[in-house]
Formats: sequence, C-alpha cells, structure tokens
Amino acid sequence: MDQAILHLINERWTSPALDLFMAAISNIEIWRPFLILAALCLLIWGGFRGRAFVVCLLVCLAITELGTNVLKTAIGRHRPKQVQPVRMVELQRTTPEFLTLIKKPTIRYADQTDENRSGPSFPSGHTTNNTVIAVCSTLFYRKRGALYWIVTAAIGWSRIYLGAHWPSDVFG
Repeated sequence: MDQAILHLINERWTSPALDLFMAAISNIEIWRPFLILAALCLLIWGGFRGRAFVVCLLVCLAITELGTNVLKTAIGRHRPKQVQPVRMVELQRTTPEFLTLIKKPTIRYADQTDENRSGPSFPSGHTTNNTVIAVCSTLFYRKRGALYWIVTAAIGWSRIYLGAHWPSDVFG
C-alpha cells in the first residue's frame, strides 16, 4: 500500500506548477530568513504571548528534533529514492536562496548515486517539525494559528511528492 500511494503521488499526480511548489515548500533554506524575521517580530512586538510562543516553540522543536533523530537511527528505514527509482524534483542553486523560485526545477529519477545521499526515512522530520509548529500555533493563537495545519499538510504531501519519504513516514 505504501509503495502504491507513493508512486501515485510521485509519478501520476504531478505537474510543472506542483513541481516548483512542492520543492519550494520543503526547502527550509528558502524560508529561513522569513521565519527568523517572524520570530524577531514576535519577540519585539508580540507582547507576552508572542515571546512565550517563540520560547515554547523553540523548546518543543529542540525536543522533537532529538526524538526524531533517535527514532530515525533506531528504525533505520531507507528512503524511497535509496531503494528504487523515484521521480525527484531538484531546485536550481541560487544566491539568495529564494531566487530559486523563479527558476525551472530539474526533474530526474533516482539512481545509485542517491543511495547514500540521505539519512534514514522514518519519521519525516519536515512533517514532525511542522506538526509541532501547528500545535503550538493552534494553542497560542487558536483559529488563526490553526491555519498553519494547511502548511503542515502541504509539507507532508510534498515529502511524498518529491520521493523523499514513504506515506507512512509522513503519517507516522
């Protein structure tokens, strides 16, 4: 079932617009400056709630990162691109990183060179971290914060779309 869903999302439900969107939403380097700016704004102008949110979020993300790394090491599951040819979308390298959004991504299929390029697959760190952000956002900012669940779902979908994770890695 995992493999069937992966190939459906990764090979059949694709388009050039989705290629760019999915690769961009999963690339933390593009979003890091904006996230840092948002955190600084919350620390400066967000009042007690904004400062508490940032501190709570950083603590939760640190704990989550440790837990995710322990699980990845203990389970040691290979990524789809490490065990079979899957469709991969790669963004062009640019400086600054967000300029990659105006360049056409490269599409290729995984080969033997991809077998050792990434760490273990389960659970998806991208999805886990964004789930923590969504939970904290919902707890601190209720309905407005709950909108981040849309971003979390899109990032989870993108990890399967890009061939980086099995569907069960994302749901796990």
